[in-house]
Order: sequence, then structure tokens, then C-alpha cells
Amino acid sequence: MKKLLFALLISGCLALCSAGTVYDNLAYDSGTGDWVQNCVVTGTTCVTGTWGPLYNSFTSSPAASTVSDLVLTLSLNPNTDTTTTGSATVDLFADSGSNTPGAFIQNIGTVTDAQLQALYPGIPAQIDLSGLSLALGASTQYWIGLTQVGTSETDAIWEWANNDNGIGTQNEYFSNGTGTFPSSAGPYIMKLSDDYTPPPPPGVPEPAAGLLVGGALLALGLGRRRKTAK
Repeated sequence: MKKLLFALLISGCLALCSAGTVYDNLAYDSGTGDWVQNCVVTGTTCVTGTWGPLYNSFTSSPAASTVSDLVLTLSLNPNTDTTTTGSATVDLFADSGSNTPGAFIQNIGTVTDAQLQALYPGIPAQIDLSGLSLALGASTQYWIGLTQVGTSETDAIWEWANNDNGIGTQNEYFSNGTGTFPSSAGPYIMKLSDDYTPPPPPGVPEPAAGLLVGGALLALGLGRRRKTAK
């Protein structure tokens, strides 16, 4: 009886609260990437290696959710002086409606000069921005943007994975100073984790999970009382 009640309780909790991965291609590190520095234009093209700001799109979970953790794979440009690296902001952007970055929504955090100084030129490393509480709408396309702070040049490189078919990248895009491209051409490497409340199954009212949990707790309490009475 106790095992049955415990199973009901756990199933109810899972229906109410869940953690998941919105986007994850950390396993696809090609060892190459784009410079976060703002694009320096010569004629009609960018100087090689100056591609920023950089953006990577993702689509949120089927239900409203909150991003709790963001991991970016970065390195330092091996062809520049790394004694002064600058810093970069990490921001959330809306989609423009045509699979390109849209309006700024909010700042997520900053990749500091100290964090970049700790990296090795040309060697990818993960920068973890944890403890986030980033509210997202359901099934909505957003963009993560990485931008140098002010006019201070940064030597940060956002690594990308060529021909990546990893989790969460299908029908997504990445964008830099040279244009916007489908993920199949090489999206930037990141992982987003979220907490969300999944929608109830068809035909099942949303409070059903709560009633299930409450019923299980009530039955468990009554069972203990009867045992005590004996």
C-alpha cells in the first residue's frame, strides 16, 4: 500500500514540476569559433576574425519555463595579445520574426576579464552562468547574444561546431557580423537548462496532478493513524 501511495505522490510531483534541457551541443566542439569583437569592416567585408556581436538562437520548452543555467564554450584568440582581454555581456534577445536577432530583452550576465584571462589561447573551456531565473514563454524562439563591453576590444572567441546535429539545434540559427545562417552550418556551442511546468495531457484538467498528490498524502496519513490506533 505504501509503495503504491509513494508512486502516486512521485508521479504527481513529476507532472507539476520538471527540469529539462532546452539546448545542448556541448559535445560538438570543433576547436574553432568566431571573435566576439565588434566587426571591423574593410570595404564590404569584415576583417578576418572580427565577427561580433555573436548570437545563437534557441526555442523554449512547450510550456512557460525559467532558465536556471547557461553554459558557453569559449576560448581566447591565439593570434592576439591576451594580456588585455576586455569583457563581454551575455544577453537575451527576442526573435525578429524572420529568424534573426530582434529586440533586447534583458542582461543575463557578464563574462569578465578575469574569467577570460584564466582561459588558454585556442583551447576551448566552459563558462557556466548558474543561479539564473530567466523567464521564457512557451515554444518561443529567443537568441543568446555575446557582445564586447563598450569599445574595449575582447579576445574572447565563442566556439562553434561545424555540421552539428546535436540536441536542440534543428531549425535554429546563428548570427554574426557576416550574416545569419542555419545551425547546420555551425552553431555556437552552449547549453541551456530550465525548470518548467509541462502542460496536462489532453482531456485531463490541470488541477488533476495537485489532487493526485493531495489524495496520496491524505491516504498515507490515514494509513499511519490506523496503524497507531492498533
